[in-house]
Amino acid sequence: MNSKHFWTDRRLAWLLLVPMLLACDFITGAISRNDATDVPAQAETVPADQPEAPSIAGPTATKPAPPPTPPISPSPTGASPRQTAEATLLPAPLYFIGQNAQGQAGQIMRLEATGLELQQITDEPEGIFDFDVSPVDGRLVYVSGNKLIETGPNGDNPIVKVDAGPITVDPTAVPAEQARISQRIDKPRFSPDGGQIVFGLNGVNLILAGAATEYAVLLPSDPYPDPNNPAAATDQGPIRFYWPDSWSPDGRRLLIQFAYYPEAGGLAVYDLASGEWNPVTNADGIECCDWAWSPDSEIAFLASDLLAYGRPGLAQVSTTTGGSQTLINGAPDTPGVTGLPPNLQVFKAPLAAGDGRLLLFTAIGYQDEPLQPMFHMAEVTAGVTQTVPLRDDAYFPVEVLWAPDGRGAVLVNPGPNMTIPVAGPLLWLPTDGGPAVNLPAVGGALRWGPALIGGSGSD
Repeated sequence: MNSKHFWTDRRLAWLLLVPMLLACDFITGAISRNDATDVPAQAETVPADQPEAPSIAGPTATKPAPPPTPPISPSPTGASPRQTAEATLLPAPLYFIGQNAQGQAGQIMRLEATGLELQQITDEPEGIFDFDVSPVDGRLVYVSGNKLIETGPNGDNPIVKVDAGPITVDPTAVPAEQARISQRIDKPRFSPDGGQIVFGLNGVNLILAGAATEYAVLLPSDPYPDPNNPAAATDQGPIRFYWPDSWSPDGRRLLIQFAYYPEAGGLAVYDLASGEWNPVTNADGIECCDWAWSPDSEIAFLASDLLAYGRPGLAQVSTTTGGSQTLINGAPDTPGVTGLPPNLQVFKAPLAAGDGRLLLFTAIGYQDEPLQPMFHMAEVTAGVTQTVPLRDDAYFPVEVLWAPDGRGAVLVNPGPNMTIPVAGPLLWLPTDGGPAVNLPAVGGALRWGPALIGGSGSD
């Protein structure tokens, strides 16, 4: 197993466990009170470029010529939802952690599928740390005040399923990173059938949805070493801490994250029937960061934009063994060239669409932006080592939520001024080359609701 790296909330390499744990906050924490709520909307039409694309696992195709790098759009504009769709814009209602009209931060919000009506769903005094939406009936599960709470689709009838109590930090006995690992609830995720919830709390845990308050520990984290005797940790062998990430579509497996003490980590696939887990491995070091299950759950795709403690590229992973093969090496060795190759390519946010397409975001080179490349929407076809652009605009998305059918994606698009926790204006970007749409919302931690929840979605 390669343990040289661990994702740094998708981008900045880390060497210590504390930054890794802060990265978890970076993805799912409450939204800053300083975020703006008014998003300007201007019309802009983008030319369509929709190539035909066989399945990524299909026969080898003829390699096309390398595509030109799309122009940079540092301050994108787009049509407003009302200009673009008076009926249905999004594939389903969009849930996210955002702020209400009064500036209260960290609540679950719902934007209806029209892209027009915005509603606050929760009103928790301590805000929402992380959450998920049942794909079956729209029930919510979230973490607030270090409690795991399940409610109806509109925040009604809350059930406190697990109360882990306040997080206690004592610099002399319980350092902050130990407290976060052993005491904090995070990453609640509904199973595909809506009947179970997996969550992180000193390991990976499983609880039934509904009235259940007892949970099973699937994969416990190792005990945290004595902070007053860290040398003793070297005698214990590898020390790992675990968190859930996502369910496979068939509900048989989990993608999990693990971290070593005191640094590094990776991804692994956990089999619920056997209790066994296999780390993701790749001969080229493409073992991070963004994961997409195939519709049949048998394979997954892994997109990486790491330049340190990992390699950029695109890989196809066996969800049975964790082993993977490289589809595109984003930083191939170039004879006579030291340092980064001139044809460097980084990837993020893949989607294995049900029609066989593999969609993603990619950047070629770093365009004089060493830490903030501008990404464009693209497609990869079977047997080729080049991406095909779907649009000619580029962005710096810190979070991407694809429509399940691949018709487009919602981007958290703060531009170069990224914040922690992740938050920014929301942008709908269709794959058919239609105009980008500035949604009337600011937030992060994006989730789709079932199409009929809220009464305005459609399949």
